[in-house]
Amino acid sequence: INKKLTSIRQIVLQWCVTALPHVFPISTKEDEDSSLGESSSRGVKRGNRQKGLQTKKAPVGAGTPVFNSVLDGQTTADFYDFDLSTNKILKIMRCVLFLADPDSQELVSFLFSSSSAHSVDSFTHDQKYQIRFCHEYGTDVSDEMIWVLLKSTATTSGGISKRLAICLIELLFMNCRQGRTSKLRLTDCNIAWEIYNLVEYKPQKYTPDKSPGPNNLDTYSEVGIDKGGNDKAKQDDGLNQNIPRLAYPGDWWRVTALVLIMCGVSPKSIGSKMWESHPTLRALIKMTTSGRYKFPTADCDEEQKEIMRQSETRARDQESKIAEMLFLPKSTARKKEKRPNNSIPHHGGSRVSARQRQKQAKILARQREQEAALALADAQRIKKMLRAAQKSIMLWDPESTARKPPKESVNLILSVDELFSLSDIFRLCTDPDFLLQTIGCTSRSSIDRAHDWLIPVISSHPGTIDRLPPSASCFLLIRAYGNEGDKNNQLLELSAPLLRHVSDCLTGKFGDADAFLAADLLLADVADPEADRRRCARRVLQEALVDIDA
Repeated sequence: INKKLTSIRQIVLQWCVTALPHVFPISTKEDEDSSLGESSSRGVKRGNRQKGLQTKKAPVGAGTPVFNSVLDGQTTADFYDFDLSTNKILKIMRCVLFLADPDSQELVSFLFSSSSAHSVDSFTHDQKYQIRFCHEYGTDVSDEMIWVLLKSTATTSGGISKRLAICLIELLFMNCRQGRTSKLRLTDCNIAWEIYNLVEYKPQKYTPDKSPGPNNLDTYSEVGIDKGGNDKAKQDDGLNQNIPRLAYPGDWWRVTALVLIMCGVSPKSIGSKMWESHPTLRALIKMTTSGRYKFPTADCDEEQKEIMRQSETRARDQESKIAEMLFLPKSTARKKEKRPNNSIPHHGGSRVSARQRQKQAKILARQREQEAALALADAQRIKKMLRAAQKSIMLWDPESTARKPPKESVNLILSVDELFSLSDIFRLCTDPDFLLQTIGCTSRSSIDRAHDWLIPVISSHPGTIDRLPPSASCFLLIRAYGNEGDKNNQLLELSAPLLRHVSDCLTGKFGDADAFLAADLLLADVADPEADRRRCARRVLQEALVDIDA
């Protein structure tokens, strides 16, 4: 029955994205994209704004980033604030796709012409059963349904906007969260890449500044998109400088959260490929698996941390330069050229008294102070404007270096982990084994960095001990027998299963290579200058080999 209902739902979805935009004409995609900042402000501060002030204020840069999502655990489904026609389309689709709650007044308003005269009690028993049955068993999400939405945004005439597509995908995913019978049946990795096209920001064309000067930042005559999807900037002097593809930061991180869910739903088909090709998602999977939400990730040594920090700094510097290129006012560049010299000319000669010269010097000093204050105020205003403009764009390429999640996206990342139990899925997954990949290599330093988060993981999932590399189990058992075991009850309780695993490693149950690694680590500790480490290593060897026949 699930397959049949899913097929019917896909047909209904296809009809919605094809017919409804013609019944309720919506603004062009370009107009809607350019008003992202204003619509987000209306959605957040709709009840507190002053009339006539908020709507007239022009958005800074590409618009205020919108990080709010129904998946963040705080935003409700009625948060999305589009134009009137798009809101009607969204409400209709929520009802016909069984995304609206069966007991909600929203569904009553859709089914009856006058909601004031009807309520949920107006449904017959059979109608209630049918609605609840479809809501419970007919809301699976398939690859084909997501492709219907993605292809609809790519049409030149009709179709839905990209922001509406993101909103609908979030609602579809939300209905398949943990505890629901609906499932996300997604296996197509191409969706994970294609969905990022929904967040692209295309700079609008603007008139070039004809003022001379090599330092003029506004000599770009056109910023357009070529057939390959790459942004181009053409200079008046004939030199081409490439502007990389850009994205709306809020939408980019919302889509990244959706792809993170897809990695958990289909670890082998989608998760493994994203781990290899998507550095940001690889970092998020490491954070979710380890439970340590920090950047750089917990598995990095000092050298790797520095590399990640430098990469993030370079990306932010590039975004800052692009924001300066796109959004710095042309008048500002002219002001930088040369300010007129309004200083009072100094008339020398014996007939100019010392008092007059002193007075002229004071006037000149005052003028210079005023000019310096104006220049400082202009510099601070430009810096503030550029900082806001930089936050409105980001580099689009998901295959570039790992990006640090902004603080506005933290609630969303933590919420999708909780809603879909992603941490448990990643930790228990064996193909690919995200737990071992998060630990990194099997060196002692890697295990030392991982033991803080690894102990709670194997405490909640004892079966993961058998998947640990020999170096990890030996290192944790040595810690359990040492001073740390006296302080950490969790680690001390794990000593018995860890001892069994170490014993199996030493006796060759997992192969000669693992036996060699375990013996090498323990014998190195037996010869260590530190007395406590020698004592613990000897104890591990004695207890692990106690049952072996001579």
